[in-house]
Amino acid sequence: MSNVHRLSSLLRVVWPAAVGVAAAVISSLVLAPKAGRPVSVVTPAAGDEAPPLAALLMNAGVTPAAERASTVQASPPVASSGRAPEPPPAARPPPDAAEVEAERGRVIAEQRERIARLEAEPLDDAWSSGATETLRAEIARVAEEFEHAGKVERLSCRTSGCVATLEFASFAEAQAGYMRYLTHALGMRCAQSAALDVPEDATRPFQVDIAFTSCARP
Repeated sequence: MSNVHRLSSLLRVVWPAAVGVAAAVISSLVLAPKAGRPVSVVTPAAGDEAPPLAALLMNAGVTPAAERASTVQASPPVASSGRAPEPPPAARPPPDAAEVEAERGRVIAEQRERIARLEAEPLDDAWSSGATETLRAEIARVAEEFEHAGKVERLSCRTSGCVATLEFASFAEAQAGYMRYLTHALGMRCAQSAALDVPEDATRPFQVDIAFTSCARP
């Protein structure tokens, strides 16, 4: 046998073995785990298919991206300051009935004192006549434009303010309509106030005293 034939035969035997050794070396370099991490080798039995890439990666200590994504847990929200949000303040308890009654009595007493001071003022005829005429006309206008209106029972203007007594059909009508006369200027530049005291019979006609104080004079 010639030397060429011998060399060809030798290569046919040695070459597959060399290729197998090189593949094993490359696989060990690519899939080598970190130091101290155990690794199991998956060797397919004869006739079995080669293990999928995911299995090889798992054995090398590498978790596929799809599995990593499914095992990630959301961290709890943290406030921008780095601290957990504080709980809302506790709701204030409803006021005591005695406190409500005391406050109502105080408001009514202040309104009565305010009216008494206005009625005790000296009379300025020039200003009083013009203010009275203006208020009477404006109160009538409000009564025409809105429901739950009251009619003027008394109207007195002195020096710096006026007192208007309006009568409503009932206490409920007064509650529904008296604020109209406080939120409208009524042709005067004054501070307007009123206080309603609960009557014994709420179905009877009810009167409301409205005080016009600190009125601007021309």
